Amino acid sequence: MSINVNRPLVSIVTPSYNCGKYIEGNILNIKEQNYPFIEHIIIDGGSEDNTIDILKKNGDHITWISEPDNGMYDAINKGFAMANGEIFTFINADDRYHNANTINLVVNEFLKSPSVDFTYGYCAFTNEGGEILYVYKTPTFYRKIATAFPRNVFHQPTCFWRKRVHIGFDNSFRHCGDSYFFRYLCKNHVGKNIPHIIAKFMVRENCISFLNRKRMSGEDERVFGRGAERKVPLYLKLIDLFYIRTFLNLSANLKRFCLHCRRRTYL
Repeated sequence: MSINVNRPLVSIVTPSYNCGKYIEGNILNIKEQNYPFIEHIIIDGGSEDNTIDILKKNGDHITWISEPDNGMYDAINKGFAMANGEIFTFINADDRYHNANTINLVVNEFLKSPSVDFTYGYCAFTNEGGEILYVYKTPTFYRKIATAFPRNVFHQPTCFWRKRVHIGFDNSFRHCGDSYFFRYLCKNHVGKNIPHIIAKFMVRENCISFLNRKRMSGEDERVFGRGAERKVPLYLKLIDLFYIRTFLNLSANLKRFCLHCRRRTYL
């Protein structure tokens, strides 16, 4: 692969707390990327498991600190304050990029489209064994669709953005600060869908998304507004139903329904 030395540095931040079971896989997944200009910054919240030993072992490939913090978004903000890259992203300790060419693919999209401020793409949802349960396919970026509904049109680990549009994450959120940030991107900046699997999100019963659903629903209202305040035009509802839910994601939604019927964990 021919590499232009003027290609941008990509800063990847990983927040961590007692993630010793997953963190080394995360480090190796990023280390194995075939794009050479990556800095991986891990901000650990003072783990009490074997995380620190793993960070020390892999110190040649990462930048890391371990100290108490004020939650995940405080840790992420610390990471981006240390970052030197022109392209930013964050990925949690138990998530992975789809293959060794992922970062190269993303950077090429930014290089081809100088006016694009952020990119996103398909997300594969896996079990703890790495088996893909279903793939969520994302739509072409259209601001009205991206901001019309009480959800994001893409999933967190697939999103990359230019440093020029970065703002700090709001650490008054405990669970939905990323949704708030992505809402800001969709409202104010130009996005581009990459129609490929970018990341793999691990679905597990003890993850934050499942343990804190009640609190998350309250934070969702801060991000997206109360249900009574959401007035979505009919044509956008039809686009959502026929394009996003059916044309792009009928297979994923059927697989999610099957998991629901079998009382299996899904997102």
